[in-house]
Amino acid sequence: MVRNTLRRNQRDNSSVRGFFSRWDAELGGMQKDLEEEAKRIRRTQRRLKADPEETTTSPDSASTSEGSTSPVGITDTKAGAKEYLLEWQKHDQAYRKFQEQKIADDAVLCYADIPWPPCAADVLEFLESMWAPGHPRQAYRIACRRWHPDKFLQFYGPKVKLEDRERVEANVNSIFQAISNTWQRMEERRKLQESVYG
Repeated sequence: MVRNTLRRNQRDNSSVRGFFSRWDAELGGMQKDLEEEAKRIRRTQRRLKADPEETTTSPDSASTSEGSTSPVGITDTKAGAKEYLLEWQKHDQAYRKFQEQKIADDAVLCYADIPWPPCAADVLEFLESMWAPGHPRQAYRIACRRWHPDKFLQFYGPKVKLEDRERVEANVNSIFQAISNTWQRMEERRKLQESVYG
């Protein structure tokens, strides 16, 4: 009897039925996570409606008042945010110059010549705020034009020094992976908000 039960469990786990039972369990966990995220978003929205002067350190963290200390040691979150925005604006200007310059056929680019973003995880957020306010899909397209590995290497790959090529490819790949992950999370949140708020 026990042996038959073990065989049936093994057969169920390797069969289509086993696949779907594991899939259902995974989807149930994902649905629970999305519901918790929706509750957190609603709480944050209610709190911000009640006190619009309240500042937050990040979308995923609890809100803090201006005088409190943030986890990174910045006491004035607004000043830190301005510095970070300035850093992104400098990066954007450097990237546009890099993109507009005519690179001679015999020119050689090294890793340091490429204006890398300050934080790969924030590329979409800042491209949206600077280039496509209120249009995240447009920001995603801009990010893909800039950092998609195939496009980037098509334009600049032949000019990169051989010693730096692998490092450049790895960094471009990691930036694009961060962009893709951020976009996927944004889309999941958007779909969740549509299902919750209608």
